[in-house]
Amino acid sequence: MVSAAQEVLLTKKEVMEKFGVCHTTLWNWNRNNILIPVKVGKKVCYRQSDVERLILEKARQ
Repeated sequence: MVSAAQEVLLTKKEVMEKFGVCHTTLWNWNRNNILIPVKVGKKVCYRQSDVERLILEKARQ
């Protein structure tokens, strides 16, 4: 497991491009506990490990 200090964070824009989704979809994923954002100050980011987990889950479906 990666420590919090070593965790790579992706911006909202990077995640939207990776999945080809819009802001509303990310908001819905957060609401449904599919992909939870991390706030760094006022900036919203996503853990790369969470994004990769979601990619693998979607690939299995």
